[in-house]
Amino acid sequence: MLFRSSSDVFSDYQARKQRYAILFSHYENNAYRDIKQFSQAYKTAFGLYRFTRAIYSPAYRLAEFWKAHLWGGVLDPDAGDGKEVPSCLPIITENEDLRLAIAQIFAWSNWNVKKNVVSLKGTILGDSIIKVVDDTKHDRVYLKSVHPGTIKSISLDPTSNVKEYYIEEIREDPRKSRSSSSKYVVYGERASRNGEMVVYETFLNGKPYAWPGNITEDENGKELSVEKWEEPYGFIPMVFIKHNDVGLDWGWSEYHAVQSKIREVDDLASKLSDQIRKSIAAPMLLAGVRDPNTELKLKTPEKKASSPEKGRETIHFVYGDVGAQAHKLYSDLNIEQTAGYIKDILRSIEDDYPELRSDPRNITGEISGRALRMLRQDADDKVKERRPLYDDALARALQMATTIGGMRGYEEFKPFNLESFEKGDMPLRIGNRPVFTKDPLEDLEYEEKLWDVASKAASKGMSIPLFLEQHGWEEDDINEFIGTTEYQARLKSIEMVNEGFVPSQPDLEKKRMQSKGKKSEKA
Repeated sequence: MLFRSSSDVFSDYQARKQRYAILFSHYENNAYRDIKQFSQAYKTAFGLYRFTRAIYSPAYRLAEFWKAHLWGGVLDPDAGDGKEVPSCLPIITENEDLRLAIAQIFAWSNWNVKKNVVSLKGTILGDSIIKVVDDTKHDRVYLKSVHPGTIKSISLDPTSNVKEYYIEEIREDPRKSRSSSSKYVVYGERASRNGEMVVYETFLNGKPYAWPGNITEDENGKELSVEKWEEPYGFIPMVFIKHNDVGLDWGWSEYHAVQSKIREVDDLASKLSDQIRKSIAAPMLLAGVRDPNTELKLKTPEKKASSPEKGRETIHFVYGDVGAQAHKLYSDLNIEQTAGYIKDILRSIEDDYPELRSDPRNITGEISGRALRMLRQDADDKVKERRPLYDDALARALQMATTIGGMRGYEEFKPFNLESFEKGDMPLRIGNRPVFTKDPLEDLEYEEKLWDVASKAASKGMSIPLFLEQHGWEEDDINEFIGTTEYQARLKSIEMVNEGFVPSQPDLEKKRMQSKGKKSEKA
């Protein structure tokens, strides 16, 4: 198998499939093993050590981080907005009928589980596809994750809506009597637009073929098996997600740009590990012993089932005549320096990926809530940058599914039809949600700091309500707080701390309200 690594084939179908296979094997940590068809060519193309293994690769950690932080968590089964019932995907809409339809789509799609498959594929491969399936056989419509390696071609309009696609994948031969002995054939599916109609065509080994399931009805209601049919959707029911959109036809994997460092560190770490093996199992020199063969030769270890990688721990010898001196035919590998260089590369990788540093378990000693927030800030910003690509695609997929459900007349979708989207009856977006779960101790630490600063502000003549307003409290919350016994207790404690330097809080509050009134009059 010829390994293709040039950037000019980035969008080529075969190059993409190969890229996806390599990227996923890094997630599995078996990219260099012979079980992968490309492994030998891969190691040769990049000049890697013959026995390179995945030792320090961060691919798995990166993929799991993004799976957990893009759409990770539990869905509200009622598709709520996340305020009353927590939801990893809060649905923001003014149309409660739409919320009911989305809840049904989530249930039919098993979206609590399948959403993570979509984000995982996107993170690892750089591309992820959601197909809206119109399952008339079971009277439902649902979202399905499609592997981007099955998308032979796809065309998008300027707003990233799919205009046409061609799917190609290996399936079992559906024909009862086969002329070929092969059990598998190539399934092909094309979807294209003809005005408001979506035209579907299916193929077997490149030729038009009516696959089982391609059922439609004629004018008399009789079922027909067809190789080509039309649906009046008005859109291609598919969305295409580029995990990291860098302006190319296809997206970048989360670890696309760090692959050279991954290979380098795995190569070096594998050599270092094997050198340690050789040092531990150092051979004995038998002085005055000659190899039975008279010719000088380099002995190569045999590859056996019991020791398939004997070369990792074997030192080669050249035998000479009696009296010959022993000389090292290889150079020593400085273990300490090599380990230090590997650590430098790993540190560089973590500098490139703040999400790898965001785990507080990597830090020794105690860490404050503020320090933890600062540690996670870069990772937080990065996730918020990636999420819109996924959230927007999901919102469009849900609108498409709702339209199809309304067209079919399913119970939860009856308020909708093919005109609903154009008429604006389906306003929808995925709401904001925190990237990291908040630790309750952080709130306690924040509150302690807040009132400490409030005490100092009061000593300078600022009213507590004004202070709270400037620190993000809503007017209703401030008014409710002022009427509580807690507020009076806070005032008393502040007065005691500042020993009479606190101006009259009621007078200050009166001035605050007068100031707000003047601002309102000017407005």
